[in-house]
Amino acid sequence: MFAAQVFYPDEYNGCFAACPDPIDFRSYCLVNIYEHEDAYWTEGPFARIERPAHRDGLGRIMLSYRSATLLVLLAEAVLIVLAIRRRRGATRLRMTARALRASARAARI
Repeated sequence: MFAAQVFYPDEYNGCFAACPDPIDFRSYCLVNIYEHEDAYWTEGPFARIERPAHRDGLGRIMLSYRSATLLVLLAEAVLIVLAIRRRRGATRLRMTARALRASARAARI
């Protein structure tokens, strides 16, 4: 909406946006993608802590950026498995699962 107000000032004489989009990504969700080297961790003088992605009403960290990323990857993996099951049938998925378990056992040895 801000860009529309800048490019078309006669049509948008004023704008009061409830949820404006960021102009740049210097403080997008606590991460400055231009300056921070690691989006998942904050380096302090004494310790390295995970950067919070979600807090509850009392300020306790419920989800970190690292765990949020892992949840997204897990959801993508589940969708891929469901697509394989739908496309190739459950038998082929069981064969793939058996092969993965066998390779995991071989890797442990």
